[in-house]
Formats: sequence, structure tokens, C-alpha cells
Amino acid sequence: MNIKSILTSTWLRWLVSLILFGVLLAITDVSLIGATIKAASLPWLLAGLLAAMSLTAYGAVKWWVLMPRSRAAIPVFIRVNFISNFVGIFVPGIVGIEAARIAGITRSSKDFPAALASVLVDRMFGLTTLAITVMLGGILATAVVPPFVTIACLVSLVLLLGGGFLMMSYRFRAWSGSILPAKIEAALGKLYECLDLYRSRKPTLALSLVLSLIFQMGRVVMTYLLAISLSIDVSFSYLIVVVPVALFVQMIPISVYGIGIRESAMVALLAVAGVSAEAAISLSILMLGVQIAGSLPGGVLFALGNRLDAPTDKVADAADAADVLPSSPDAAGLDAANLKPGASES
Repeated sequence: MNIKSILTSTWLRWLVSLILFGVLLAITDVSLIGATIKAASLPWLLAGLLAAMSLTAYGAVKWWVLMPRSRAAIPVFIRVNFISNFVGIFVPGIVGIEAARIAGITRSSKDFPAALASVLVDRMFGLTTLAITVMLGGILATAVVPPFVTIACLVSLVLLLGGGFLMMSYRFRAWSGSILPAKIEAALGKLYECLDLYRSRKPTLALSLVLSLIFQMGRVVMTYLLAISLSIDVSFSYLIVVVPVALFVQMIPISVYGIGIRESAMVALLAVAGVSAEAAISLSILMLGVQIAGSLPGGVLFALGNRLDAPTDKVADAADAADVLPSSPDAAGLDAANLKPGASES
């Protein structure tokens, strides 16, 4: 067994999650965590669950916008999004969430390149807008964030937006290709091919970027509703910083479903706003719970016979292409297909 297979193995991810979560439980009052969750306001909790389900449907709409051609109807995208989230979380060993999305839409549109492009660009925009949301939070939450962080966020925002424009430049691509390792350049080449499908559709890219930003704010709203249900006193502007950072952290492929890593990030970040570790862990657990519960409509559709099957070679190609970028933020890194030994985070 080589080092790579050990580092990506299921048992090591479970070990990391259990150790991190165990340490958090050891330094906090477990009974208080249980009491906090038990005392959660049901109406606000249901509002958070409804927000999670609505975000899955909304995510399908922003994905539909990015389909460059051969578009199926919006309800088809919504159905595929719910089923792929359910399959990725609850049915290990089939395909990852992104590969399932590509396969599902390929089945309807019969246009694999367009489906692949829409999913990869949607993922890239998801990661980009997560970063933008963090920076906006750092700029807006001046009551909690130190001035030097606000300035750093402002500078980073300018650099990020500038980098996005550079990716569409052939000259920049040629220059970066001359200095980057061949493997990275080959992976970026797949992404560039997808982006080039939108070269004459700049309004589509702009609209999709705005829709992705709204999506990320929706994730903050969902978390804010859950915080209210737990009577946690934290400002919405500060959650604009906390939520995207927690989502980024839980996508690091060293744990199962981000368990332990996400809670650690929530404890550290919310402590700045005066939130207790017990309350932060309770909020993190509810975030995971509503994200999983929000995928259950996909389970109903899956049980009714809806499948995302596609020709085997296309599913394999989709899975390979989906490795170009890190884990999908839309799926919150909750991809059970990644629990296979040696599987990479997709």
C-alpha cells in the first residue's frame, strides 16, 4: 500500500474525524450540547430545513443557466440535482455527486460536452463565490474583524476578480503553461476548454456569477435561521465570514463529511463573536443535519425509479473531469462516493 492510498483511505478519514470530534467533546460539556440541540425552536429549525431544500432547487436553476446548449427543462435539472445529492451522500460506490450530475443531464440532453462544461464551470463559480463571500464578510463585519483583515480581504477581492479575467486570456494561458507542471496544465486545459464554450456568452457568465453569489448568501441565511433556532446571538454580517470558511475547510479531503474539521472551524470562528464552544458545535451539527435531510427528496425520486445512468465510459470521463477542481461547495463536501478506499474528493 503506497502513501497516497493510505492518505486517501476511508479508515484514515474516519480516524481524523473521530479524533477531532472526540477532542472537541472532551473539552466541552457534552450534556450542554445535547440540551442546546434539544431546546432548538422547531419553527426556525424547519425554516432552516426548507432553506436547505430551496437551495438545492435554486442550485439547479443556476446550473441550468450555465448549460451552453441542448438545455433540458428546468424541472429536469432540479430532479437531477436532488437525486445526485442523495446518491452522492447515501449510496457509496456509484459515482461522485458531480459525475452523477453530468450523467443525469447527459441522459436528457444527449450532449456530454455541454453537460461537462456546465458542471465544471458551475463548480468553479461556486468555489470563486465562496471566496468572494468570505472577503465581503471581512469587509462588512468591521465590528468583529480587525482593520488589517478588512484591508486584506479588499485586496484579495481585487486580485481574485483580476485572476478571473486573466483565465480568459490566451496570452496568460500560454505564459502559465510554460511555468506550470505538465499535470496541472493538462487539468487546467480541461477547464479552459469548458470556459471557451462561454467566450461568446459573457452575459451568461456574468449572470451565473451573480446567481452563485446569491446562492452563497442563501447558505448564510440557512445558517442564520439555525442560529436563531438555537438562540445563538451572532450577527448576520459575521456569519458571512464564518459560513464560507467552514464550507471551505470541510472540503479538505482528510475527514468523513467534514466531521471534526467543520466543528473545529465553527468553534474557532464563532469564539471571536463570543459564542460558546457548545453552541458552535450544536450549530455545526444542525448544519450537517439539514444538509443531509435536504437531500431526502432525491431519495424519494430515486426510490420511484428515477436513475442517473449513462453510458459507462461517459460516467468514467465525467468522474475524471470532475477532479479538475476541489469538492463541490454546493454539495458541501458531503459525498459518500469519496469513502471508497483510494477515492479522491470530487
